[in-house]
Amino acid sequence: MDKHLYFIPTNRECSSCIENIFDELEEVKNNIAFSNIYVLLLDSSDKKSQKLNKVAFIKKMEHIGIKHYFYLKQNDCDDYISSIVCNHPQEKKLLKLLNGNVFSYGMAANRGFIIAASLGCKFVHRRDSDVFLQNKNIIPLELELNYLGKSKKDVDKLIFENTDSKKSQIIYMVGSGYKGNWAIDYEDLCGDIETLIKLFHLSKPKYSRSELVRYINDKYINGTKENYISDEFSYKKSSDIDVGNLSIYDIFLKLPFSPAIATSGTDYFYHSILDCYNKSKLYHNRKVLHRYDDSRYDKNRDMSQYHISKAKSRCSKIYYEKLYSKLQIDSDKEEINVEKIYNQMINIANLDLVKEQEKVIDSMINIFKNTNLEKYQNMSNTISVNKNNIINQTSKDMIDHAFLIKYWNDIIFSAKNNSFDKWYFNHIE
Repeated sequence: MDKHLYFIPTNRECSSCIENIFDELEEVKNNIAFSNIYVLLLDSSDKKSQKLNKVAFIKKMEHIGIKHYFYLKQNDCDDYISSIVCNHPQEKKLLKLLNGNVFSYGMAANRGFIIAASLGCKFVHRRDSDVFLQNKNIIPLELELNYLGKSKKDVDKLIFENTDSKKSQIIYMVGSGYKGNWAIDYEDLCGDIETLIKLFHLSKPKYSRSELVRYINDKYINGTKENYISDEFSYKKSSDIDVGNLSIYDIFLKLPFSPAIATSGTDYFYHSILDCYNKSKLYHNRKVLHRYDDSRYDKNRDMSQYHISKAKSRCSKIYYEKLYSKLQIDSDKEEINVEKIYNQMINIANLDLVKEQEKVIDSMINIFKNTNLEKYQNMSNTISVNKNNIINQTSKDMIDHAFLIKYWNDIIFSAKNNSFDKWYFNHIE
């Protein structure tokens, strides 16, 4: 029987989320896969929050009757990862890219993938620690268990009652978006579509104006207010899948995310790679409720890293768009070619793209300035001060990502041969 990892990474106190989101596990108890679901809460929050999270997590797991669950603090996770890469010829560099309590979306996810591999899981179901079920009748996990890793041809017969699939492709991603707070912190610009078009053009440079308008309205302005009536599915809207409400099959065993620090969007890498290789991603409309905690709106909170992460993401996009374009041209459209991806990344990372990056950052700075809103003025100033550092770091980040890709198979092989559950019960319990 296939194994599944249900994974939540967190850097905050999230007991209310724990109390709520895990209810979807209880709602799928009758699914044949239920007994093979492993649950991991990876916690890099402060000590006080960790205590609250751990108590809430264990209580919830015992209430639901989950057989395999793991609460893991950041330092304990570092110890386990260290045991995986111990004695590897590149141990020192790999540990730098895998371990540490730093602001990195990719690193957090990669740790979960390594643990999934060690547990023998080919399926990962991810939720973020600031999402909640709308109610117990809207369960994303049910659809993920039913369709992820299945034949597209068979799934199409079930949900569309027909199929145009000429061959039996596999569905590699199943997910949805958010209701409530936007996934990106532009919500206070919802009445200014022209500014939003300019901002989203920086992250989606190949989108036409009409595509941007559709994306912004469907995913954010209208999408975050959308009421669920009945199930809807789409392959065309798969770009609307958010990482806090998705499931992925197999690809995480082949490729890691970028371990870049303070760079948003690194955990959307699979969305683009799957597109390059014509792999199926299924969008559904069972959205989770996305809710920021009160600290998000604290005027005294230091948001500089978040601001920088947006600019770094847009600069990194310049490199990765070149990668995706190259893969789409050269790809055999069948199997994901890890060696080709690595080689292309090294070549692209060594290109001189400073002028393109400067243009993107200057555009971002000017857009934020022209909003005349204090928050965006601050973002503009922070990005302007850090402009050179951002530009200098992005090519290095891609080289680091390529390095991790080169040795990812070694890491996964070692993980599969070093049982996480045995390590956990020997070291944590």
